[in-house]
Amino acid sequence: MKFSFFSSATALSALIATVSIVKGDDVLQIHGSGTTNPTKCIWLIMQDFMERTKLPTKFTYRGVGSSTGQFEFMGTNHTGDFAYVPWNYFGSGDIPFSQENYELLNSNGDEFYQMPFVMGAISVFHNIPGVPGGAGGLKLTPCVLAKIFRTQIQYWDDPEIVLLNDHIASTLKEKRLPIKVARRVLGSSSTATFTQYLHESTQMDCPDAWPTATSSGENLVGKVIDWADTTLPCQGSGGVTDCIRDNEGAIGYIDAGHGRDEGLTEIELRNLAGIYQSSREAAEAGVAAAAGDTLPSRADGDFSGVQLLNQPGEVTWPMVAMSYFYVRKDLSYIDDPAERSLLLEFLGAFYDPDVIDECRQFGFVPVGATVNAMAKEALKELKDSLPADAPEWTYEVDTIKGGGQEDYVISSKRRTFAEYERTSLLQDQMALMAKVAEMESMMKVDALVSDDKVVYTQSEADRITAALALGSLSIVLWAVAILYLLAKKLCGI
Repeated sequence: MKFSFFSSATALSALIATVSIVKGDDVLQIHGSGTTNPTKCIWLIMQDFMERTKLPTKFTYRGVGSSTGQFEFMGTNHTGDFAYVPWNYFGSGDIPFSQENYELLNSNGDEFYQMPFVMGAISVFHNIPGVPGGAGGLKLTPCVLAKIFRTQIQYWDDPEIVLLNDHIASTLKEKRLPIKVARRVLGSSSTATFTQYLHESTQMDCPDAWPTATSSGENLVGKVIDWADTTLPCQGSGGVTDCIRDNEGAIGYIDAGHGRDEGLTEIELRNLAGIYQSSREAAEAGVAAAAGDTLPSRADGDFSGVQLLNQPGEVTWPMVAMSYFYVRKDLSYIDDPAERSLLLEFLGAFYDPDVIDECRQFGFVPVGATVNAMAKEALKELKDSLPADAPEWTYEVDTIKGGGQEDYVISSKRRTFAEYERTSLLQDQMALMAKVAEMESMMKVDALVSDDKVVYTQSEADRITAALALGSLSIVLWAVAILYLLAKKLCGI
């Protein structure tokens, strides 16, 4: 229960947090880079650490994609004395290291751990005017999805799409609405997951729809593939969001939590059991069910064979990514022993239920008990290998007179006014969102069917829901503006 005091503050903190800059060597620093998918989760917990430590600390994480995260963790581009030295204190990715790179690091004497910490759905979203999400929206089979992303199906009223969605032709506001395929550029774990899913899920019904490579040598499976020239190149999760939102008729893949947070419209996909559902309908149970039993027994094992795609089960979501932390066994490249022990405390927070549950708000599911225990065992081994002068970090939940003011204490009693206000604002926001959800559920109907009460069509309900959501956001932003002005006046910022 040591982390039960952590706040539920979200990215709203970036708007109103007070930034203090401390010069010199007294700032303890922790830096990482990698996957963009769980960035909000990582940033949230980093912010909590910085606000509750007595000594000045600086945590940063660059969301640059899993491939870059692995590249910077391996450090193979460093030369001389710095060969294979990581660029950062830790890396993160939604894909495990390939067997080749796993063996390369180990053969060089640079053994490391891969510690899964959350699981999340990868899903497909669209921007078709007038077509809602969920039931009554758009559903696609793996074969049709593959043909769309290979640009073999180019219009939304294509007979293969209409066959699955007999309402689509009458719903479309524009006949022959062109399909615009949005996809990631650079190396992306989302691309690796999505293209592997397309390959595996089409082998039974349409094996030629998405092979690993074409007869002309084009690569179709991996972190970087050969896309058709007519597709839209988009950088990062934010770039894909913009590509979908800014282009009518667009379709793209993205981590489900991010897509839903951005208000994108989700497509229902068919899982291995033949059930059509969205990731929201599959919920946490559908994501957790994909874990299976392909994980190694130790965190320093080879994870390259882990399989999370197209797993059996009626509620199982067919496209799941697992996010990993990468950390070296030998931390001697980190000069300050206090930073080494602080890094391990930070990573350990992701395996404390009271902390990692905060990341459910971003659409992520904590790893199961077996994986949690495996990661904790790795962290224990790392702590046992720390030098004698590495300080031990402790926690103050209930007041510890005197002791709570020691240098290496992370205290629940140490807060900032900005964090306090963030928490209060978040609680108000969550209450407003719950009210919107309640009203939305009351308006989910297909037609006018009542003589004595007002009932709305789906289109009308969607517009009212959007208006309510914007009203809620307006209230929160006004509160943020007032808080900022107060802080500016009181603190002279």
